[in-house]
Amino acid sequence: MKKKVLCMAVALSMALSITACGESASDSAEKSEISQEESAPSIDAFRDYAWGTSLEEIKSAEVTGDMKELLDYQEQDVNGMIGLTIKNGNVAGCDTEIGYIFDDNGLIGGAYDPDIDDDSFNEWEQKYTDEYGEPILKKESTGWGACALWVDDSKNFIFLSGLTGISYGKGDSPYLQFLNDGLYKYHEIDLEEELNKAINTDGI
Repeated sequence: MKKKVLCMAVALSMALSITACGESASDSAEKSEISQEESAPSIDAFRDYAWGTSLEEIKSAEVTGDMKELLDYQEQDVNGMIGLTIKNGNVAGCDTEIGYIFDDNGLIGGAYDPDIDDDSFNEWEQKYTDEYGEPILKKESTGWGACALWVDDSKNFIFLSGLTGISYGKGDSPYLQFLNDGLYKYHEIDLEEELNKAINTDGI
């Protein structure tokens, strides 16, 4: 689970920037409205907990009095970060462990690890596409399953992988840096480079 808690899947559909010489004020307003409508939601939270939410707040809400440490939940050091794992969770009707990752500034990442095969990968991809638009990157299996990436304009991301599950991350955080080596090894993706490319391509 440690590897899965530290491997995220990310979501972004970037706002379209439409400009044209000599356009009328009404044309400009209409295009601005289209641009806003086509912008995907920000990836600014995991399970409705905003980035920066404290470990204490999430642990108080997620760990109930009848839950036993190690059996139902676990807190552990993860490369200088803190991981909180809820063992018997659920996402979209699927059984999964739920991982929360924290640094000194609070929540910086999260992960699910449902069983994802080729068929269910397509189903999960569609769920995230419906909410966040088309992924900025989709890659067929290099032997470890397919993957897809969504990013927002703050470099927050969702990464979907047949190997590592579904990971959410805050841009420019230690979690992002930690994930990079594993994603490059198994999916031949430089996550930091892809996030920068996505932002630069959109002109943000």
